[in-house]
Amino acid sequence: MHRQAPHRTSLLTYEGLGHTAYPRTDCVRAAVETYLLEPSSQLPWRRRGCPPGGGSG
Repeated sequence: MHRQAPHRTSLLTYEGLGHTAYPRTDCVRAAVETYLLEPSSQLPWRRRGCPPGGGSG
């Protein structure tokens, strides 16, 4: 989807194991909550990767 409409989307990847990254790390949790709780805010990135680990959910 991101490749098909790069100007309308942002891509967040989790660089760890498993299917569900939310709320596994602070990085993923912050990105998802900003997107969901502040829909009028513009995401400051087009592509972003979150490393494995880094906080518990």
